[in-house]
Amino acid sequence: MNLTPTTPKIGRFRRGMALARGALRVLRLDKELMMMPIMSALCNIVAVILLVVFVIVAFFGTGIAVHGSHDFSSSNSAAIKIIGIGAVVCAYILTTIISNFFSGAIIYGATQRFKGGNPTVRSSIAGASRKFGPLAFFSIFTATVGLALQVLENRIPFFAAKAAIWWAGAAWSVANVFAIPVIVLSDKKVQPLAATKESVKIIRNVWGESVAADLGISLVGLLSFVGYIGFWVLLGVGDAQIGSVPALVVATLVLVAVLGLLALIVLFSTLTGIVKAALYHYATTGEAPSLFDQRLLQASMTPKKARRIFG
Repeated sequence: MNLTPTTPKIGRFRRGMALARGALRVLRLDKELMMMPIMSALCNIVAVILLVVFVIVAFFGTGIAVHGSHDFSSSNSAAIKIIGIGAVVCAYILTTIISNFFSGAIIYGATQRFKGGNPTVRSSIAGASRKFGPLAFFSIFTATVGLALQVLENRIPFFAAKAAIWWAGAAWSVANVFAIPVIVLSDKKVQPLAATKESVKIIRNVWGESVAADLGISLVGLLSFVGYIGFWVLLGVGDAQIGSVPALVVATLVLVAVLGLLALIVLFSTLTGIVKAALYHYATTGEAPSLFDQRLLQASMTPKKARRIFG
């Protein structure tokens, strides 16, 4: 299946806007999908709080702190460092698992819509839950690789080596573009490395030489965030010039600004998941979902980037 011959030349921003409109059409039909990023954030907060409680209990359980006095001997300092590093690693892995799970739920729900179904919160979560084990193993795998690359980048003093490691991390991220759809939508259990290999296979084979999904929607999201923050900054400067503003008004404006920012994050997290599902559906079936333009999905691929990364 070769989908490259008629790829239209469309600017990244226009492409991102078009993809966002297609995803918005899906979202209008299935507003429930916006619950996934919200539930993901809540679960991550709960997980981090529980981990902090566990660390505090472990900290006091080691005898490092007794009756308000702290023993900072070398052995106890080492114990504190180990507990701290362990907590950070566990938090990173836990949040990765949770985020990937709900990302998988968005992808599953969007794919239901592409196939003529009517996804709900329950059906989307159920779809991801059936692949929770593979998703968890994949999350642990990718989190470990990501942490290892980050440690190497921080430890190596040479700029060229840092650049090489950064490039390896970028290639790793691109290679896993379709890994979560592969895991969630496969009829069988997919192991982490197999998911990465299948993702790369889709990227390379479907579009010939090599292709990476370039979600132009991220540019739209970035510009939306910048514009939103700029609006509130200008509003704050204007208020400062007008004179003193009652504390209640300031608190209300801050609350509205924060809630608006969170709403934007939820919106674009959902739209990104829908677009990724549409790209995967197009990549594996050769047919664009009815709510997306096939030529725009084809244009969302950037062969130049993939050739640099995958050769």
